[in-house]
Amino acid sequence: MNWLAHASLAPADPQLRLGNLIADLVKGSARQELSERVKLGMAHHQLIDAFTDSHELVWQSRRRLPSQYRRYSGILVDVFYDHILAREWDTYHSQSFQEFTGVLYSEVRDQLVLLPADSRVAMTRMIDHDLLGSYQHATGIEFALQRISERFNRRRGLNLTLEDSVEILSAQYGEFSADFAQFFPELRQHLKTHI
Repeated sequence: MNWLAHASLAPADPQLRLGNLIADLVKGSARQELSERVKLGMAHHQLIDAFTDSHELVWQSRRRLPSQYRRYSGILVDVFYDHILAREWDTYHSQSFQEFTGVLYSEVRDQLVLLPADSRVAMTRMIDHDLLGSYQHATGIEFALQRISERFNRRRGLNLTLEDSVEILSAQYGEFSADFAQFFPELRQHLKTHI
C-alpha cells in the first residue's frame, strides 16, 4: 500500500495518521525523537505492509506485470492500488475524497514541526502538489512512479522508467481493480482484529 491507502486505513487520530504516512521516510535513530502516538502509527503502517506483502491477491496483481518489472512489482502494485482506491473512493469510504484529503493535509500541516527535516519536505510537497488527489488520474500515478524511478536511479545508478508501467495499469485496469476489490476488505478486517 502507498500513502493514500495507509492514511485511509489509519485510525482517525492525527498523530497515528502522520505515523502511517512517514513510516518509510523516517529511519534509525530519528524515530526515537518522534512522539509515542506517531510511533504507534508507524507500527500500524508496518502491520499493513506485512499483511499486504504476503497476501495472495497482491501476488496475483504482481504476477500481472511483465518480467522487466518483477523486481519492482511490489512497489508498482502499491501505487496501482492507491490509484484504484482514489478512483473508486466512494466504494470504500463514506467521507468524500476531497474532504478526506483536505482534512488529512490540514492535520499533517499542523504537525510538520514534529518531523525530521527531510520528512517535513516530503510531506510539504505532498500537500502543496496535492499528490494524493493526483492519484485519481493516470498522469498522477505516472508522476509518482517517475519520482520513484529517479530516487532509485540516483541511489543505485540505475536507469529505471517505472512510469512506463502505467500503460499496463491502463490496459489491465479491470483485473487490478478486481484484485483490489477482494483484497482491501480483507485488509480492513485484518486490521480490526489486530488493533
